[in-house]
Amino acid sequence: KRGTAFTAANARAMGCIALCCVIAGGALLLACIAILIAEAVCGGVMGLYWTEMAVLACAFLAVGAVAWALCLLVRRAVALQEDADLTV
Repeated sequence: KRGTAFTAANARAMGCIALCCVIAGGALLLACIAILIAEAVCGGVMGLYWTEMAVLACAFLAVGAVAWALCLLVRRAVALQEDADLTV
């Protein structure tokens, strides 16, 4: 309501959120791979924890993609708003 939605700080914050989500998703995917390797070496002692982690990793990556799209949208809106403020 105060006109502070489209700021450069918000764009940077959305970029940080997207980066954190992608890093978390990547770390979970690496953990899934490590668990699959451990299951191959030791047998089926790990259970199906890797499937749950893979679903979480996909969720993190999806949220990261949406956050990145919102970051780009806010960046574009900041540029448009600054242009509009200069012309008025």
